[in-house]
Amino acid sequence: MSSCPITALWISVLISWKTRWNSSAAAWRRAIELDREYSRSWSNLGRVQLESGELEGAEASLREALRAGPRNPFVHVNLAALLCRTGRRNEAIPLYRRAVELAPGLGPAWRGLGQALREAGDTREARRALRPAGVLRRWLCLGELGLDGSVRPVRGVLAAAEA
Repeated sequence: MSSCPITALWISVLISWKTRWNSSAAAWRRAIELDREYSRSWSNLGRVQLESGELEGAEASLREALRAGPRNPFVHVNLAALLCRTGRRNEAIPLYRRAVELAPGLGPAWRGLGQALREAGDTREARRALRPAGVLRRWLCLGELGLDGSVRPVRGVLAAAEA
């Protein structure tokens, strides 16, 4: 395995696509050994653990990711998804709201917020959250996705999508 965290990160992504959870988790752990303060590695390890059903380990990894990168919106989305999966929607909603605040163009944050609000019984707020999610989904087809998860629409796309 490479000693470069970014190389370890991409190796893990490639393994994840093949759904080899144990190998992918091992690659993320290696990336964490190389840089314990890199929140993306912690977040992706937590996501792999979540998808493979290791809920306790996933929560610990995602909480560590939040500590290491409190301004990373993907960390908030991943931890919120775990909390929703374990029936803790009331804890997840503030995390989704923070993700939306950090990255207003992050569709999964809006969708997660809308779904969590709907499941918590707040259909009015859920509709408000899900409307941007639909607009953002159309944006992705007609915009540019930044490395940080932000979406930069092609000129005029937002106005057309909202019409």
